[in-house]
Amino acid sequence: MAGRKLSKARQAMAARSRANGAKSKGPVTAAGKARSSRNAETHGLTAALLTDPQERQRLQARIDALVADLKPATLLEHAMVERIAIALFRIERVARMESQNFAESSRRFPGQSDGECLYHDARCRQRFGLLVRYDGYAHAQLWRSLRRLQDLRKNASQNEPRIDFSLYESEV
Repeated sequence: MAGRKLSKARQAMAARSRANGAKSKGPVTAAGKARSSRNAETHGLTAALLTDPQERQRLQARIDALVADLKPATLLEHAMVERIAIALFRIERVARMESQNFAESSRRFPGQSDGECLYHDARCRQRFGLLVRYDGYAHAQLWRSLRRLQDLRKNASQNEPRIDFSLYESEV
């Protein structure tokens, strides 16, 4: 393919493409650069890092509550409890986003049920499909983590020593 010659029309099109591409310099202002840096962030459901401080606090509160409730005895158990907390947090976020999605659609199509809005509103339908997929992913993660925690505890009760995390609480 590299040795193949392009037709004059293709060469002209490639030259126009290169010239057009050379014009694009990206955002110039600080506000434009800040906005551009968040282009890929559409909903944050799969984000590894939460940017909103309130969301981080909510997640940390969820982790703390589950640690207190499930009392992990080993580092691996603690990691599974954190994964369980993250999965529950994502499930709750999906539910909130779903409600927001239907509320927005209802404003665009007043007087219609959620199902009718879903039928008429392509944007709502697309978001709903995405939210359903993420909800399924979060539930699968939740159940995998719960099973893994159960397996760890079963194995630990048979022959592994338990770690007392109270020694490390002041460091965390």
